[in-house]
Amino acid sequence: MVDVVGPWVTEKHQRLSEYIKLARGARANFVPPKGITAAVRFISFEPLLGSVAGANLAGIQWVIVGGESGPHARPMVEEWVDEIEAACRKANTAFFFKQWGGVRKKATGRTYRDSTFDEMPVVA
Repeated sequence: MVDVVGPWVTEKHQRLSEYIKLARGARANFVPPKGITAAVRFISFEPLLGSVAGANLAGIQWVIVGGESGPHARPMVEEWVDEIEAACRKANTAFFFKQWGGVRKKATGRTYRDSTFDEMPVVA
């Protein structure tokens, strides 16, 4: 199951965002809405609970990835993050890694492959 949650905004100075809520084991097949103007189009994969391999990020300027946090947090697999990061590189999309999450998110931190990824989109 994949839920794409709005709202989508139409003001040029605002950002168009999609929050992808993915059930464990599901495949993401989403199509960004067309015909809506926005300064930045981004997708937030938070919490990332499954693979989104093959995600088409064409027209997306920024991706945020993060694990679930809190007392009942489900784990995020590094391979899933690898898939999204590779898709970002292929589409020339800024990649922001927010956190691994977990029950003690400060302990798991926000380093991915021994680095922090704080890329921001270029706004024309």
